Amino acid sequence: LAAGYGSRLYNLTKNTPKPALMIGQKPIICHVIDYLTGWGIRNIIIKVFYKAPQIEKALSDREVDYIWEKTLSGTAGFLKKHEIILDDDFLVVNGDTLTNLNLTKFIFFHYQYNNIATIFTKDTAQHCGGTYAFKKEIIKYINTDHDMIDKDLIPLLLKENIPISLYNDDSWYFDTNTKEKLQKARKYYAKFN
Repeated sequence: LAAGYGSRLYNLTKNTPKPALMIGQKPIICHVIDYLTGWGIRNIIIKVFYKAPQIEKALSDREVDYIWEKTLSGTAGFLKKHEIILDDDFLVVNGDTLTNLNLTKFIFFHYQYNNIATIFTKDTAQHCGGTYAFKKEIIKYINTDHDMIDKDLIPLLLKENIPISLYNDDSWYFDTNTKEKLQKARKYYAKFN
């Protein structure tokens, strides 16, 4: 998911989409894609909208596919609009969230409990680590193009008593949606450069 305006970072995102902001020696989105491919994920589709050409340029040497949105849909609404491309089970990750989550263990946990959704969390929150595993049947719980995963889809599943799994893990993660959080991630990555 790499389509948003990054409005909470407006001074920084006025001319650059948030996933293209630099952390260490490369854009955030490159860290995310390198992380996924490092775990063997090969079929990667990126949702883009705001300043999409800059994200494509940042990833020009990586094998990914894009869906360019003409109008910005919600993070869940996007899945419903493009359900034809989804396999039975699929991962959704935020294009501005960095982590060292062990994806093999996360996916194994998802299949072990076999619920409609598995969410990486560091506490009991239903939205925390920006990484989700979903069964394709989750699409039927998405009502509009504007539905969001965290604000609409997950609360609806809970309201309908649809079992979901929380994968509680001590892996680090950084979302980068505020200047303070972005700076924290940059300080962390500076230790490796």
